[in-house]
Amino acid sequence: MRPVGRRATADAGRARPPPPAAAMLADLRHALRALRRSPLFAVTAVLCLGIGLGANTTVYSIVNAMLLRPLPYAEPDRLVAVRLAKPSLGWEGNALALHHVLDLRERARSLDGLAAYAARTMTLTGRDGPEAVDAATVSAEFFATLGVRPLLGRGFRPDESAPGAARVAVVNETFWRERLGGGADAVGRVLSLDGVATTVVGVVPDHVGITGDREQLWVPLVHDGGPSLRANRTVRALARVRDGATVD
Repeated sequence: MRPVGRRATADAGRARPPPPAAAMLADLRHALRALRRSPLFAVTAVLCLGIGLGANTTVYSIVNAMLLRPLPYAEPDRLVAVRLAKPSLGWEGNALALHHVLDLRERARSLDGLAAYAARTMTLTGRDGPEAVDAATVSAEFFATLGVRPLLGRGFRPDESAPGAARVAVVNETFWRERLGGGADAVGRVLSLDGVATTVVGVVPDHVGITGDREQLWVPLVHDGGPSLRANRTVRALARVRDGATVD
C-alpha cells in the first residue's frame, strides 16, 4: 500500500489550470505576437472585421428604421399608404392621379384624413447663390393627417392649393435654425424658391418626412380640381384610419 501522505503530496504538486482572466490574457499576448510576425495578415484581418462590423451596423440601422422603430407620428398604427393596384394587370403600388385622392376624400367613410404628396427638388436662391433643396409638394391635409403640430406658425390652408394663390412654404427645424436664424421672426420671411417669392408660414420637427428623401421644406400641391387631373398619375397618398375602423 502507498502511504496516503505521499499521494496527497504528489497531488498538491500538480499544476493547477490558470484562472480564466489569466488564460485570456495569455491568449491575447500570443495573438498579438502572431500578428506582429505577419503584418499583412494583421491588416487583412482588421479590414475584414471592419467591413463585417460596418455591414452589420448598416443592416441593423435599416431594419431598425423600417421595421422595429415605430413611425414618429401620433398613433402611427392608424396611418396607411394608399396606392393604385390592379393585380390582373400586374399593377401593384402605383402612383395615383390627384383626382383619385379627391374622390376618396369625398367618399371614404373610414378615414379621418387623406393627403397627397410628391417629392421634388427646388432651387433656393440666397446670398451664397442657387442651391438645390429636397422638398415635397403636399395637399393642405398633409400635416394634420400625419398628426404633426408645427413648432412655429401653421400648416397649409385649402385655399393655398388654388392656382394663383400666394406662394407659401413650411420648413423643417434644421432649415429654420441654419438658414433662418432659429428665431420666431422666421415665420413671415420670404424665400426665393424656383425664382418665386415664397413666404414661410410654419416650422415642423426634423422627423417629418415621407417621400424617401429627408425633405427640408414643403409647398402646397396646386390644382384646379379639373377632370384633366385624372389622367396624370403623379402623386402618392397617405391616410389616417378613423378611430374604431380597421385597415380591412
